[in-house]
Amino acid sequence: MRDVESSVVRPDKELKGFAKVHLEPGEAQTVSIALDRRAFAVWDVAAQDWLVEAGTYEIVVARSSVEVVATTAHEVASDDRVTPVPGPASFVATDAEFARLLGGPVPEVPPVRPFHRNSTLEELQATWVGRRIGDAVLRQALREAAHEFPDPDPATRRMIRSAVTEGPIRGLVLMSGGRFPFPLADAVVAVANGDRRALGEVLAELVRRR
Repeated sequence: MRDVESSVVRPDKELKGFAKVHLEPGEAQTVSIALDRRAFAVWDVAAQDWLVEAGTYEIVVARSSVEVVATTAHEVASDDRVTPVPGPASFVATDAEFARLLGGPVPEVPPVRPFHRNSTLEELQATWVGRRIGDAVLRQALREAAHEFPDPDPATRRMIRSAVTEGPIRGLVLMSGGRFPFPLADAVVAVANGDRRALGEVLAELVRRR
């Protein structure tokens, strides 16, 4: 989807839905993707709410972000009033411009240590326990991804690796379906921070997953 004329900075294209189908040569299939009101909404910093700006939107059908197949115009009616926010003067916003877009001061980047639930697996992999857990989590992620990507190419494997290692630890817990619960995640974080009392639980889990 593309907002043709927005009062705020929005991406050139926004992914609002997708479908994956497997077709034999010469086969055709109709795919339906529903777009609700939220699909057209933008976060209004001043109102602290998702609002929909009235106007013309383009529905973009594409195979990827760069391979557009078709577009169609769609008129959206709405009584919402989105607060206008000027965009950056160039492709990269300055700190002052980003603060204006954010609606407040830019937060300070927190230190990497001590580790916490928002630390990434990549950050934890600087420690012994982080490397061991990271290897186990990556192996499991690649095994599970094989159901959807039975013959992954190097780019797909890099994508899976990045999704696992660059997200917060709490995200791994939520995606694991109970296999990597919060108590274990907290134990890993504690050991990475130098708390040896949690080492027994982590080692037992590593042995179980071998």
